[in-house]
Amino acid sequence: MDLSIIIACSRPSSIRDCLRSLEIQSGNFQFEVLIVGLVEKIRDENFQLEWRALACKEPHPNVRRNIGLENAKSQMIAFLDD
Repeated sequence: MDLSIIIACSRPSSIRDCLRSLEIQSGNFQFEVLIVGLVEKIRDENFQLEWRALACKEPHPNVRRNIGLENAKSQMIAFLDD
C-alpha cells in the first residue's frame, strides 16, 4: 500500500461522492481509504478502491484521524474532509 487516505467523517451523505472522486484518480500507486466517524449510514457499494469504515462516536476530527492512523496500512498518510 503506497498511501492511506483518512477521512474523519461527520457528513456521511458526502462520502459516496468523495469515494467516487477518489475512484477515478489515475497513477501508478495503490491507496486505501479509511472512513472514521459516523459510518453507520454508509452503504457498501461497488467501488473499485479499497475502503474501510471505522465507527467512532467522538465528534472531534482529530480523535477520528488518530483512529485512522492506528489502522492505516501505509506509512504515507493523507487526510481529506468529507
